[in-house]
Amino acid sequence: MAASPRETPRSISLAQIGLWLQFGYFVGGGLLSAAFVPYPFGMLMIGAVGGGLVGLLLVVGVPALGMGAGLLTLMIGDRFQGARSAAVIASVVLATGAAAAAFASPMPFVTLATALPWFAIQAMTVVNLRTAEADRWFTGPDEVAPEP
Repeated sequence: MAASPRETPRSISLAQIGLWLQFGYFVGGGLLSAAFVPYPFGMLMIGAVGGGLVGLLLVVGVPALGMGAGLLTLMIGDRFQGARSAAVIASVVLATGAAAAAFASPMPFVTLATALPWFAIQAMTVVNLRTAEADRWFTGPDEVAPEP
């Protein structure tokens, strides 16, 4: 049964939720967990930019990530093809940054352990954006986008 134009497919809804979960876990598990765990991935990612910019990134960069998640969510809901590509690229770049932070950490296994749920959320988001259902959402009901 085909979905009506106003009905959002499940994979698209899950991808939109995944974008918000990525932001939420970055703040909660990557930054706020510093109160309980040494060297969480988010603090190391922000700290890698440089000593003087850490405060600026916390005040400006973290809200900008939230606005980016919100904008991508809205654009995906509006079937904008570029939003799917942007979400996939952003997820891969952020996952690479978290992995690099884990390997540069004084306690790499602890940092990697704080990042593992984030990797899972990112994978879930990317997979849901690459389903046949998502292809139909972005291209219309008659054609399916080719596999990469």
